[in-house]
Amino acid sequence: MEQGKDVIAIAQTGEVCAYQLKTGNIDQRLWREITGEVVDLVESAILHPNIRPEVRFKPYLVTNGQITDAVRLDIFAKNAAWRARDREPLQLILKDELFEWFVTLQGRFLPTTPVDFQRFLSLYLAEKRDLLDKAAFCEFLESFLPIDEEVKRSEIRRVFAATAVIANYILSGFQLAKNHLAVAEGWMIVIAYLLRIAESFKAYRRLWEPSLELCISAMDAALEDLAEEALASKHFIQGDPSVDLRLVPLRTTMVLGWLAGFSMYKRLNGCVHSREFDMYAKILDNFNPHQLDFWGETASPCFLAMALLVWSYGREGRACRMAASIVRTISEANKHGQAVGLPDAYFQPQELVEAFVKGETPFGYRQSFTGRSQSIQTFIEFIARRQRKKILEQQWYGICDIDPAEFVPTNPVDIYRWRCKKGDSQTRKWSRPQEWSALLDIAEQKQTPALLLCSAYPELLPLFFLVFPHRMPPHLSRFLDHKVMDCVLD
Repeated sequence: MEQGKDVIAIAQTGEVCAYQLKTGNIDQRLWREITGEVVDLVESAILHPNIRPEVRFKPYLVTNGQITDAVRLDIFAKNAAWRARDREPLQLILKDELFEWFVTLQGRFLPTTPVDFQRFLSLYLAEKRDLLDKAAFCEFLESFLPIDEEVKRSEIRRVFAATAVIANYILSGFQLAKNHLAVAEGWMIVIAYLLRIAESFKAYRRLWEPSLELCISAMDAALEDLAEEALASKHFIQGDPSVDLRLVPLRTTMVLGWLAGFSMYKRLNGCVHSREFDMYAKILDNFNPHQLDFWGETASPCFLAMALLVWSYGREGRACRMAASIVRTISEANKHGQAVGLPDAYFQPQELVEAFVKGETPFGYRQSFTGRSQSIQTFIEFIARRQRKKILEQQWYGICDIDPAEFVPTNPVDIYRWRCKKGDSQTRKWSRPQEWSALLDIAEQKQTPALLLCSAYPELLPLFFLVFPHRMPPHLSRFLDHKVMDCVLD
């Protein structure tokens, strides 16, 4: 606190204003605690190199809550004394006025239809200890964001700022509940959708980047809290152990995947997390079939992030065996003749858990995932890039039974969206026989996809994959692996 002033501003009229910022309601107890700061706000001169000490200014106390009548009366009495001494009285900006300003400035982007408002309420009132309903959150963002609309240059800044504010309304409840994973996922979703809009305004980066950086900082803070909590935990059991034990492998996989993804994010951002080695050790301690769960291809980004982190510590053989274990799991579970196979990356873990608890199936009538996989090529190329030909030779008979599958959006920038209606579902078959040189040529391709996510924010890729597992095509996972290799080897 500098002389009771959190913010100093100069109005368009040239008038100098000083603000002290608080959160929540102010009752008599809190008022007694902050009275000294308020007196400094009103009576102390502004000490700033661009403002003369003798300049008069208007002092404001700002809170996103309300004040009690007793506090209001005390402020009234103090203002009378300050006026008698020829000082500017304290002015108040409270919750209702702040909200009115927000609606005036950002009203276009607030939910307006009953359906949109229902989406907002469902997310805002959701159980804050549960996983974030990512599909619902994305639907809500799409209900007011100008995804396929023209946006005036003058509105770009407002679109980004409003989205961040509205998202914070929803995610703040998860933050208070210390559900750090849900908060991190939520901010990554917001970042993805803002990047979708930014793709059309690359030349105006100075207008949208500040709000985007705020969202990235919020996600970073949530991941720091998640890492601290996870590293302090001896196990990942919550609630009744007799019930929760069945979910521990799933939860362990998710948490360790996020720790690894966070480490890779930090490395690609130019620094090594101070506790990265502890994260690495935690993964090695828990990487066995009894403690982890490959419940479906939604888990693929978790295992890719873990393999990348282990490889970055010089354990190439271990990392390749980790990747090979996923290849084997997919090729065995999805081979022809199996009834259902592993769920693809469109099935979220909470859907599968809920169905399991109820004794139901989350799959449609005669739905099957056999004979194809969205992520098997990613792990095969991971192994091939490290010249581990023998590992693939041992599994190639089973691999040939699984066709790599991928959804290719008609508009490449729609990869940022949770659901994309326009695109092409593609599958391809492995060559028989498969030439090692041909496989290696594909695996070692180095191309930067024409996306801001890759050209400007590649450090976000491991986190993007964790939140959008169905948006991890081979060319993007290949790009990420090359970026990690360059980062580590440099």
